[in-house]
Amino acid sequence: MSDIKKEISRTKTGLVLDHAFFGSLALTSDVLLDEKLDTPKINGKNLIINPEQFMKESINVRKGIMAAGYLGMGLGHPFRMGDRDAKMWGEASSIITGMHIRQGGMQLPVNWPAHPKFNLDTTIEEGYKILSEEPKQDGPGGGDGDGDDQQDGDGQGGYGVDPPPSPDQQDGDDDGEGQQEGAGDGGCGVQRPPTPAEMKAMEEDWKVRLAQAAQAAKAMGKLPESLKSLVDDTLEAKIPWQHVLRDFIEKVEHDDYSWNQPNRRWIQQGLVLPSLHNLVTGDIIVAFDTSGSVGDNEIAQFFGELSSILSEFPGSKCTLLEVDTRVANVTNFTTDDLPIGPRHAHGRGGTMFSPAFEWVDEHEAEFDEAPSCFIYLTDGECNDFPAPPNYPVLWVYTQEPGKQGSWCSRPPFGTLTVID
Repeated sequence: MSDIKKEISRTKTGLVLDHAFFGSLALTSDVLLDEKLDTPKINGKNLIINPEQFMKESINVRKGIMAAGYLGMGLGHPFRMGDRDAKMWGEASSIITGMHIRQGGMQLPVNWPAHPKFNLDTTIEEGYKILSEEPKQDGPGGGDGDGDDQQDGDGQGGYGVDPPPSPDQQDGDDDGEGQQEGAGDGGCGVQRPPTPAEMKAMEEDWKVRLAQAAQAAKAMGKLPESLKSLVDDTLEAKIPWQHVLRDFIEKVEHDDYSWNQPNRRWIQQGLVLPSLHNLVTGDIIVAFDTSGSVGDNEIAQFFGELSSILSEFPGSKCTLLEVDTRVANVTNFTTDDLPIGPRHAHGRGGTMFSPAFEWVDEHEAEFDEAPSCFIYLTDGECNDFPAPPNYPVLWVYTQEPGKQGSWCSRPPFGTLTVID
């Protein structure tokens, strides 16, 4: 057994014995080697390390690096990157996982990034937004972290995040023997990207691993409270709904690509692929539930979210339907109408979902083309669902179906997300 393979095995064993949650995660995936890396990387399948750098670290710092990387994958960070800047996404991911690693009493390299505006509840999307709004800084990696004095080794400034590989990509037989595809002399450097369905399956697989690791640690009485909350939030998929919306429409418009603007996400992987050029080609239908069970604060929030939709997708057109037991009002909006402030809601009777879909069917001839998607914002307190339409539907609820005290029904079709 090579020295690096022995050290990887020793590090994983140390995690299992000292930190059951991270140890359970580490046992579910191999570690790959890439001598060209400046920092470790995660890609939704494996942790990838530079063996020489890894060997320079103490065993405690190695455990911290490994725990952070596997936590980042367990939280689904590689699967939610989209076309965002990979370096900044990796920094945000490293800061978030690093906070939880340190909270658990583990060590990281001294220059592992940290940020005063992040906290234990910061999501990866929120963290990326914080970093993207700051002035650009010269120099790589490391932040203004708390830098524990007892941490030793020169270390690396967090880890990078690569797009997930296709599920059929072959790794080595065991820890320390695999090599990142396209790295070193043996890689072919060309791999197909995973399909949306494969991406979803890989993300769900990591959620299962996360739940199993939490259960194992909980059974041993070794699951810190901060990690319990983090795991619960992840398994409940409490992602800001605007990000769910962006992913939803990107998948809807998956064939609207431009070769004139290559996708930067894959260029560093040796692939030249087209990027999404114009996310929305048809109308977006947005329906507000304006029944009596929806309060003024929720109506105001709905109008705020309508502004978010138009801001997120410049050039898009939104047809707003205000609906109780009928379509009470119809208004067309574009980005020229921003900002859209709260206004009087039409309706306030009972609740029915089907009239909005019937309206779309009746007015189909008025649209230049089929709607790109239908977004229904509602408290969900209704079970009047029509037959599934021939266009994608995103349900945006103000409460979680099935929770105690909730009267809302889970929709039988479409994608469901919840806003707080």
